[in-house]
Amino acid sequence: MAPSKFLWQDLPLSGIKYKIMDRFADKLRTALNNDVAERLLVRYFASKGFDKTKLDQLLYPPLIQDMQFAVSEMSDKIEVVPYVRNIDPLGDTARLGWNLFVLGNQRCYLGETFHMGLKRLTLQLQHGQILAEDQSATRQTTPRRIIKFVTRVFEQHEEGYINLTPRIIPLPYQHPRASGLGMAQQFWSKPGGPKW
Repeated sequence: MAPSKFLWQDLPLSGIKYKIMDRFADKLRTALNNDVAERLLVRYFASKGFDKTKLDQLLYPPLIQDMQFAVSEMSDKIEVVPYVRNIDPLGDTARLGWNLFVLGNQRCYLGETFHMGLKRLTLQLQHGQILAEDQSATRQTTPRRIIKFVTRVFEQHEEGYINLTPRIIPLPYQHPRASGLGMAQQFWSKPGGPKW
């Protein structure tokens, strides 16, 4: 039997061809997503005084506690969280540790900060913003490490995809006014109504 001429159409591999195209599309999507994330973070750090030449300088962690709100495209993917490492009530000092959580469970350690005046620190925590006063910190990281960490986590997880389509903010739900008749039953009864 003479060997026939090998043609692509003769093989039942059309499904494999599409799988290869899907892999290529996924790799392209991942590369573009990483590029978008990196650009957004570089722009954010530039607004904090870290231009491209200063990305290897140490970062004071409270400076980026607004990252979740400032980079709105990643607001549901990143969060900067302080926690108490040590409190000295006699010395009126506290040491806070800082973590950056990406996609909820991937943690990047940002460093530790020292704060004088527990009462003032308590008020700042209640308002949700710790002020960068004396900027004494240890074990800090750099913006470049943060950018690499975030892009690596986004690359490894499907939830890391950044959606750049414009978001339509829905109008807040208008609650009906309570007339006082029957409202207590809605809030205090079990589902399905009262069983008398």
